[in-house]
Amino acid sequence: MKKINALTAGFIAAAAFAAMMVVFSGMGFLVLIPVFLGSLPIYIAALGWGTRAGIVATLTIMGFGAIATDPLSGLLIGMTMAAPAALAGHQANLAQSSNNGSGELEWYPLSRILLWISMLIAGAILVFGLMVDFDPLKFGPEIAKQMKPHLPSVEGRPDITEEQLSTTFTMNLRLLPFVLPSFWVGIHVLNLLAGLRITRRMGVLARPEEDIAANISLPQISLIIVLVALAGMSVTSPPLSYVFAVVAGALVMAFSVVGLSIFHQHTRDWAGRGPLLFVTYMMIGLMFFPVYLFAIAGIVRTSRLKGADPK
Repeated sequence: MKKINALTAGFIAAAAFAAMMVVFSGMGFLVLIPVFLGSLPIYIAALGWGTRAGIVATLTIMGFGAIATDPLSGLLIGMTMAAPAALAGHQANLAQSSNNGSGELEWYPLSRILLWISMLIAGAILVFGLMVDFDPLKFGPEIAKQMKPHLPSVEGRPDITEEQLSTTFTMNLRLLPFVLPSFWVGIHVLNLLAGLRITRRMGVLARPEEDIAANISLPQISLIIVLVALAGMSVTSPPLSYVFAVVAGALVMAFSVVGLSIFHQHTRDWAGRGPLLFVTYMMIGLMFFPVYLFAIAGIVRTSRLKGADPK
């Protein structure tokens, strides 16, 4: 597989992404496949063939998105799906000689990769929010107006009013600046883990195998950032509160990833581990919000670290 050069690997990754977008468009729930797996080819290319492959894939995907839809959509797709994967692939391949004189290599910590993924996604969503002037107070009534004719009325009972719909949509949209970056961070972490496993089995990953569940955390600076973001989200008003909410949502999910890793580590020897993990992830998949409970464990692990970032 290494006979494929970085340029070719990048184009193949972009082609795989484009194929998913084309094949599954307009296919009901299957349209979510590119959302969940679209960044995986970029992770594979960047992890296995290096930085150049990730950059080529990202730029090609941006061009494809701009041609297929419009330049803004192309930029958004590139920033949210491809760029974090390219950056993570670049960082995962960074190594330096150990200071202890053993000649061993020290690889770029996954803790910092997780933080960079979170911050890049938060930045991308903030840029998009500025471009579209996102305001739940405007979007809620408009969505309610569009949805009202498509909702069936129940005979013998008063129909749902447009005002009730508007209130519901506006409340849900107010959560979006927090939930959306959380969702994207979770998607990218899953694809990063899958990319590491796939490239290792393909024999194209230079980074050695590591016990991710036992060692992953976040740099301690992330504790300060998330506390400031949560406080800012609470005490400021829109649009500034949306900025804080985006940063907080991304980092709280990053801490949740650390917490889930602790959960995986401590349940390794449990007899009922399989069903427990299945139920846990089923609840997260159905309701999503239970994932934030694991952020507490992630914050505790990070706060107990001393000295350098975990390797």
